[in-house]
Amino acid sequence: MLFSNIYTKAQIKVYANGKVQMGSPPVPALVGLSQWSANVQVLGPGSVLNFGGRLCIGDMGVNENNVYIGEYNVPAGDNDQMHVHGKLGQFFTIGSAGTDVRLRIDAVNGHVYATSFVYANGLKLISDEKYKTNIKKYSTTFSELKKLQAVSYNYIIEKTTSIDWSKVDWKNLTEKERKNLEIEKAKTTSSISEKKIGYIAQELQKDYPQLVSVDENGIMAVDYIGLIPIIVEAMKEQDDKIEDQKQKNVDLQSQLQQCCTHNKLVGLEESEIERKKRVENTPNTFASLEQNNPNPFYRKH
Repeated sequence: MLFSNIYTKAQIKVYANGKVQMGSPPVPALVGLSQWSANVQVLGPGSVLNFGGRLCIGDMGVNENNVYIGEYNVPAGDNDQMHVHGKLGQFFTIGSAGTDVRLRIDAVNGHVYATSFVYANGLKLISDEKYKTNIKKYSTTFSELKKLQAVSYNYIIEKTTSIDWSKVDWKNLTEKERKNLEIEKAKTTSSISEKKIGYIAQELQKDYPQLVSVDENGIMAVDYIGLIPIIVEAMKEQDDKIEDQKQKNVDLQSQLQQCCTHNKLVGLEESEIERKKRVENTPNTFASLEQNNPNPFYRKH
């Protein structure tokens, strides 16, 4: 009876097998203690399944958990989904002090910022018509595309940190903590990336402003994938001009061939006498040498 009373009312319990349980326990008849796989359980208040559990870290608001890991949307039932919630965003860091931010999800705009390379087997953007409005045909010219000037460059990488160094109490740190923080602080200095090829956002914005976005800090970004349909339309426009020029050349060659054929037939049908008459009747436009008058070499005897 005593064990049962402690078991059912305990909010946190450490068992002899090293298991640590927090929250309301599961029904012993359904789950044996020896078969538990978790070392720490965060169980919610929902029925026998205990769904809706959250592990809250740090400041907890009056009406919400500002930072938590656990289930969400409890009224819908046991959803078996892990939610990582940070009221001011999520920061994924590396390093001994966890200050080097490599991936960040902004809490204001929901954008994802990565400070390193992203590798994937593929990238697909939603392009379904039902998610689009104000659809209009877009056209461009090859001359407009020729204005773009590609450049090679290196990124200046300024590593984001999740700590305000001006507020660090260096005096009260242990030697190990101080060394770790000094290492992390050294990592925040700017570095240079490998050489890349692309466009300068400020230049691209002049002709294709719809491909350039500006964040709240005034930093410009380029939608390189958006360049693909523009290049395709410009190539189609250029191809139409080439095909039109080809057709004009074919027509010109046909006219030239007809003209040559006609002249050849005319030449065959004319007799030698007729040809001489046509030449004689043609005004003489050729140069000729006549006798000078007066002739400076003429002498009277």
